[in-house]
Amino acid sequence: MRVKVIVLVLALVAILGVWKGLDNVRANQTDKSSNITQESSSQSVPVENTTNTSKKTQPVIDDQGGIQVGVIWEKQASSALQKFQIEINNHSVNLDDYDFAQNIQLEIAGKKNNAVVKVLNRGGGGHHASSEISIETPALAKLQPGDKITLKVNKLGDTPERKFNFVY
Repeated sequence: MRVKVIVLVLALVAILGVWKGLDNVRANQTDKSSNITQESSSQSVPVENTTNTSKKTQPVIDDQGGIQVGVIWEKQASSALQKFQIEINNHSVNLDDYDFAQNIQLEIAGKKNNAVVKVLNRGGGGHHASSEISIETPALAKLQPGDKITLKVNKLGDTPERKFNFVY
């Protein structure tokens, strides 16, 4: 009887694994068919081309020191205020006291910019944190197609600085 139960459980696990794998393949095919591309954090990520005033990029992911950080730019057309979604996941550092507003910096064309960073929403806790932030500076309203911006996430674990590059 125990052998039958074990075989049944293993069969269910295998079926669920195949089902989940097919879901992942289907999701990847959907992502590839859109006009958004994802590249590593050292590369630039183009903004999705839609008719909305708000356009999101694919997440740029940095996975240093066992802490995964993903950033999505929610571009606001011709605005001095831009929004970003940041997700942090790990199994070693408690993120309850992580101060997003104090540890985010913006560079435009490789030059540090004194922008105002505000936390709009914060979620998660413990080893998983997320935040929607706004960054405001007049220089953002002057961005032209092809201009490069870098969002820096600082003081996270043993990695003093993580760079997330985007192209307007």
